[in-house]
Amino acid sequence: MLGCSGIAMITLAACCALSDAQDLALPGPFPASSRSVTVTRPSSTTFTATVWYPGATNAASAPFHPTCPPSPILTFGHGFFQTVSTYQSMLAHLATHGYTVIATTSEGGLFPNHSNFAADIRTCITHLETQHATSGSFVFQRLAPDRVGVFGHSMGGGATILATAADARVDAAATLAAADTNPSSIAAAANVSVPVLLISGSSDTIVPPAQNQSHYNAARAPKSYPLIAGGFHCGYQDSSSFGCDSQTTLPRAEQLAIVRRQLTGWFDLYIKQDQTRWRVAWGPDRDADTRITSVQDSGLAVSLVSPAPSVVIFGTPAPCTVRVTNTSPRTLAAAVTIESASPNWSSTTINTASIASGQSQDVTVFLSAVAPASAPVTLTLSARSLADGGTRSWLSFSAAAFCPADVNRDGIIDFFDYLDFVADFSASSTAADFNADGTIDFFDYLDFVAAFSSGGC
Repeated sequence: MLGCSGIAMITLAACCALSDAQDLALPGPFPASSRSVTVTRPSSTTFTATVWYPGATNAASAPFHPTCPPSPILTFGHGFFQTVSTYQSMLAHLATHGYTVIATTSEGGLFPNHSNFAADIRTCITHLETQHATSGSFVFQRLAPDRVGVFGHSMGGGATILATAADARVDAAATLAAADTNPSSIAAAANVSVPVLLISGSSDTIVPPAQNQSHYNAARAPKSYPLIAGGFHCGYQDSSSFGCDSQTTLPRAEQLAIVRRQLTGWFDLYIKQDQTRWRVAWGPDRDADTRITSVQDSGLAVSLVSPAPSVVIFGTPAPCTVRVTNTSPRTLAAAVTIESASPNWSSTTINTASIASGQSQDVTVFLSAVAPASAPVTLTLSARSLADGGTRSWLSFSAAAFCPADVNRDGIIDFFDYLDFVADFSASSTAADFNADGTIDFFDYLDFVAAFSSGGC
């Protein structure tokens, strides 16, 4: 398994880049180790928890990986009457991607207290914060205590919402077939102020999709509700136990892979602030897996005020005016830009002012061609929330880039372009304003000839 060994100093983003190109369902660059810890509540009572983390080796209780960057904290809540060990592959997977995951074993009996369980999930965060600052701890100065995520399955999913609604330290949350709790996690969802991912399975016979839909309906944007076709309630675990349903159409291994991919992408975007993940979480690659149907609300909407530029002249920035609308109940600001996977395109980025709920603001960004590319490419215009740094609304359009002297836009500079320019010039057509000074005169002719003679660009 790859590691970051041999690198004296490495940033979180740089290390993440090692796995950017790989399937996020596959292990990350670190071995995963685990150990049992004792966690002390504010009341001075204790409970046990299991911690998975980037280890020097895969052996239990191995030292923390020596060159891993500061590791974000994830805290996990298990399902009703389910042992934490049945989630090992998922929790260890996140550790291979650089996270330190702590899972409480408390409230595992037949009569769990959901409020206490949510409190223990939060206390796990405090435990790792304390250990990060404690000399001699295996995580001493190895964590990123200001980057925190919460996730859980079934009862633990509902408790995740209770914990997130009550804890300002949390940056993002995710649930797996979240069950309503007592007090109600559906009601508490309205108080969650961070991005929340609500994963559900269409064949879940224990917590049907309708219950997750209720969580989604109650939650505030940004929120995402991916429904896994054929997903079953215990398909989030390595094996089934008491109270589980059975696999019907989707094999357990496939469901686990889908969930690993979803969780890693979501937490990478919001916890690590890895902007390459937005296309999977919100963007054009979101529905690449046809086994998933997503319902989402980013809290932002973006629309074109004027047609997007379909033709860009090399050396001349093309304006694109868009309207950003805040559809969330909170005041938001956004960064608007045009994104492309090709290095041949660049765009300005314009930040909106704060936009009140239900209000809109128009902004103009400029698209430039760094090099001619007469074949149309698909570009994505996005409005990125400045509240969390990852959420986006987007739209796509196609554009091609031409040399200025390619008058007929066929991708070739030849005598036909010369004839077309002369015709436009003779007719005083605005197309002959080659220097774009608003006047058609002999200077346009001279500039065209110079560009034509040099090959057009």
